Amino acid sequence: MQEIYTTHSISGGDKILGKIRIFGRHPVLDTGSRIINYDCGLSPRPRVKHGVTLTGRSGFTIIELAVVLVIVFIITGGVLVGHDLIKAANIRAQVSQIEDYRAATMAFEDKYGYLPGDIPAADAAQFGFTTRSGAASQGDGDGFISASLLYWNLYGGETALFWRDLSDAKLIDQVFTTATEAYADNGAAIASNDLYKFVPRAKLTGNYIGVLHYLGKNYFTLFGASGVQANGDYDAMWIAALTPHELYSVDVKIDDGVARTGKMTLLIPTPATVNPIIGAVIPSYANCVAADGINYNLTTYANKRVCSASWIDINK
Repeated sequence: MQEIYTTHSISGGDKILGKIRIFGRHPVLDTGSRIINYDCGLSPRPRVKHGVTLTGRSGFTIIELAVVLVIVFIITGGVLVGHDLIKAANIRAQVSQIEDYRAATMAFEDKYGYLPGDIPAADAAQFGFTTRSGAASQGDGDGFISASLLYWNLYGGETALFWRDLSDAKLIDQVFTTATEAYADNGAAIASNDLYKFVPRAKLTGNYIGVLHYLGKNYFTLFGASGVQANGDYDAMWIAALTPHELYSVDVKIDDGVARTGKMTLLIPTPATVNPIIGAVIPSYANCVAADGINYNLTTYANKRVCSASWIDINK
């Protein structure tokens, strides 16, 4: 510490008013009774550039930037991992739903001797199920769950009674009490926002679970639809609401993971004939199946909604 006495700049006449003590570069005036900061221009001044005061530090250090980047990467990675976990959970839920409906169907057949929907009129009445005529595709007991002898893609007849019978037998959680053997909603169209009252919502959002008969086999159908027309036809012949990756993920868990083979398949018939030719790829499936016509398209369209339906054999 230095002490400087002056009578030039800090004075009253010839009288010494005090002394300046310099602590490093910071001078103070000591008058004996108090100490007053006395800056003689020795203290550092903030720099001013373009009207902005600049301090001695003007940014982040490399370490700070690195820490921020690490945090961003952790958050981003967590979001992506979380998204993948949700997708995986949805697939597991979908597989479980299909297996549950399959088990319920087998339990119904074991208990009542017929498949739900197909149970004959007299037996249905005896067990307290909703009435049906017993005509073809209306509870005829032939072992096939169908809506028509000519068309496989309709909602009505046994394909409508199927879900009501399972519901009335308390073998599924959902309640379907409005279905009759008539097409659609007793002959009236079913709007998209009411479809869930007649067929179950699938666990894969935006889709449904249906049932149909085709060439000697009964199938569950995993499909998207925008409603049912009054004649029982699904609007737009089902809509593309599934991705190839979703179908593959379900298929590989319950079957062989191949689009056109096994018990879960993209079986693509011509809808307007009684014995349609199997194998022709209709436009709604063109991007769902790979170029080989057998496997799922897991490249260009893997995560795009280009698949309109998949069929799962009811019998294991």
